[in-house]
Amino acid sequence: MISHNVLTMEAILEDFTTRAENLKAALRVRSTSMDPNIQTTITELERRVANCRYLIEQEQQAVEKAWELLSQLDATTASLIHMRDHIPKHLPRKPHPKTRPAVTEVMMGRPPAAGQASRDMEAEDDSLGEAGQSGGMVGAGGPRTLDGKRSVAQNIGQRMEDVENATVPPEHTETTEKKAKMVTAILPVTVAEFDTIPKYILGRMTRDKLNDLLSELSTLVRDKQTMIKMPHSRMDKTQRDVYWEHKRAMNEETKGKAFVTEKDIKDKHPWSASTFKLDPAGRSVVAILRHLGRVKEVRGGGHTRLVVL
Repeated sequence: MISHNVLTMEAILEDFTTRAENLKAALRVRSTSMDPNIQTTITELERRVANCRYLIEQEQQAVEKAWELLSQLDATTASLIHMRDHIPKHLPRKPHPKTRPAVTEVMMGRPPAAGQASRDMEAEDDSLGEAGQSGGMVGAGGPRTLDGKRSVAQNIGQRMEDVENATVPPEHTETTEKKAKMVTAILPVTVAEFDTIPKYILGRMTRDKLNDLLSELSTLVRDKQTMIKMPHSRMDKTQRDVYWEHKRAMNEETKGKAFVTEKDIKDKHPWSASTFKLDPAGRSVVAILRHLGRVKEVRGGGHTRLVVL
């Protein structure tokens, strides 16, 4: 800017020259703005700038979602740490699927070993061929072809019919069902079951303490069943006495079920490492299991039996 106080010819000339140069630059820019190539370039730059702004907005939204996911991950991590620090001692196990009774391969209709079927059929066809050549046209095996041999389709059909008609002996089925119903493990008490126990039965017992004692009782039942199934030749005198006393204590209510008597609980140490006792805590556990339907007491014949259901 020219000072109003000092006006010299040099200053006026310099200002005039500057203004002239600015006018020339403006004219050059105005003339070039009408060029189509320049307009195309400017449009492309504006499009790129708009695209960059869109991408920036998308990245900002992604960052916000990432922070939300991070906060959720922190909450999940805290929950998992809490679960790890407070995991219960006893967890209910998934029941095993029921398996079919073990029967012979003939009853089940299982296919023979690889190559065995073809060898058997060839041997049978050879024997049938010899019978046909000797003059027998129809035998006990059914109709044959003109050359005295039964067709392969007839052989297969006859065998499949034999398999379908095969049945399991009644006594075997009953024995297997009895074994399938035998329950020796008492599952831990869940939180939902624990909440249904009346306070007058539960007392001050916690769920962990209840499941600890329940596990000891389950161990006692399992040890006794394992001992009873031992061969008599491997039993000592104490084990044989327990075995025959168990047989005398059996009745209709204990048929097909595992049970222990009060005498077993008192005199268990020679054949079981269980620490379950019929002290006040133990009797409280029995009352709780009766309430939940896990065991029942069967009295009679001088015995008090705890039957696992």
